[in-house]
Amino acid sequence: MSENGGLNWQESVSSTFENFAGQFVEQAPQVIAGIALLAAGWLVAYLLAAATKRVVGGIDLLFKRGSKSGNAKQARMQRTSILIISKAVFWTVMLFFIAATANMLGWKMFSGWMDGVITYLPNLIAGIAIVLGGILLSNSARTIISTAAASAGVEHFDLLSRLVQIAILFTAIVIGVEQIGINVQFLTSITLVIVGILLAGAALAFGLGAKTLIANVIGSQQLRQQCRLGETMTVGQFEGIVTEVTRTTVCLETEAGRTVVPAKLFLEQASSFMAASANRQEARHDS
Repeated sequence: MSENGGLNWQESVSSTFENFAGQFVEQAPQVIAGIALLAAGWLVAYLLAAATKRVVGGIDLLFKRGSKSGNAKQARMQRTSILIISKAVFWTVMLFFIAATANMLGWKMFSGWMDGVITYLPNLIAGIAIVLGGILLSNSARTIISTAAASAGVEHFDLLSRLVQIAILFTAIVIGVEQIGINVQFLTSITLVIVGILLAGAALAFGLGAKTLIANVIGSQQLRQQCRLGETMTVGQFEGIVTEVTRTTVCLETEAGRTVVPAKLFLEQASSFMAASANRQEARHDS
């Protein structure tokens, strides 16, 4: 019995090994072809990722040439975005080659799962690409607008550039998420309501806060048409020689010294002017 048991065990192991060796020899060409296909896929994915990195980096460089400033934080974010885009391209190509290899080797379950992933993959890639493109575009737009506004002497240019960046980024995120297939209609509606309330509040606050500023600006514009530098101006309790008219004020040289008068007083109160020649005649008469 022991000899028969030992013989059966040896025959079983030998038969299993022979079957495995036979299947290996039979499948070896397909396995080698699959490995070669994966290697070719890796090479193609690497080249496409490198090309994508160069193209996206070149586009980002074009945006940077339109501005003279930038900070390290924005540069790091842009480098990270470029790296993510190139990696996404790499793994997308690799997934296609992995699916092709699975189909070639006859791995039905794995190939079926990969087919489902690949079917959904274009929408996912498009959504991610839109969001990442929005990040790059918003950062570049912020830099360009900030530089242009600062060169033009616009006040609060940083706030303006930040608002433009947020608007572009929010739009890209909404479009990207919808492209992926997530229903964001409710979120979009809530966001629009919140943004509308904030804009209405900001407009009201700006209108109330800018009332005096606007009155001074209008008064300054009217004042420029009525008087000249060197004339003596009397408005309200102030009297002096006009030395400068700014966008919101008028500077008078009075007996007490240099006095800055809000230009809106020119609209609210009666004012009078005396020409420079009359000032000189009056000075001679006094002397």
